[in-house]
Amino acid sequence: LIRNAVRESARFGSTDGVTTAQVDAAIRELLAGVVDENDLTIEIRDASSYDSQPDQPRDWDTIGDLPEVELLTANPRQLFVVRAAANLEDVALVRLPFVEGIMLCGESFMRHE
Repeated sequence: LIRNAVRESARFGSTDGVTTAQVDAAIRELLAGVVDENDLTIEIRDASSYDSQPDQPRDWDTIGDLPEVELLTANPRQLFVVRAAANLEDVALVRLPFVEGIMLCGESFMRHE
């Protein structure tokens, strides 16, 4: 669910006239029945550095260090990444000790139109 919400919202954000805040709100709306909004972490980052440095690591922490982007003013074809995460223990129906520290997450790289 998180992966699909992120992908749909990134597609929405790739179009002209859409703000970063609107993409954030779209993810929260799509996940409203599943994840409490306070348990959700959403990041929308400028990934254009991957165009000039394609060998950069793409792990979770490295992507989190990318600068934030305002999609309303993004350039055509500018690469950006949208991602969301929630702790499994915060969204699980039954809390089990072995799910502690496990993250449910999704990310989508997209180019602005």
